[in-house]
Amino acid sequence: MMFKTNSLNPKNTLGKSERLKSKTELEALFKEGDSLRSGPFIFLWKWNESNAASLVQVAFSVPKKNFKNATDRNLMKRRIRESYRVNKVGIFEAMHESGKQLALFIIFRNPEPLEYDEVHDKIIVALKRLEKEIERKLGNE
Repeated sequence: MMFKTNSLNPKNTLGKSERLKSKTELEALFKEGDSLRSGPFIFLWKWNESNAASLVQVAFSVPKKNFKNATDRNLMKRRIRESYRVNKVGIFEAMHESGKQLALFIIFRNPEPLEYDEVHDKIIVALKRLEKEIERKLGNE
């Protein structure tokens, strides 16, 4: 599968092509995907067979059970998206080397809101763990 030459995304953006929106892909992710727990995050991930323009497609969730107020949920999603956007390069490099595509769903399960700096630090740790898991799985194939 060939991806655009800018698929490593040097601008560090989180564009439309990088968003995971397909209902069928989300359902498949929840049924067949692998999970990784790291701090306040659960990462659901799966190799994706679609022909999307991006190496990694991602979606974010903050459960209503933990944050009743929509403004609090949206604030946490913005913090998580921004932290992911800034630190996603390692995942893209791992996927670029493999030639595969990744569907990723990030769930924030902490019952209390975190400041941006805390979210940022925890996302870095979680993404590093995911990179290692991806490289391990790719090595087994």
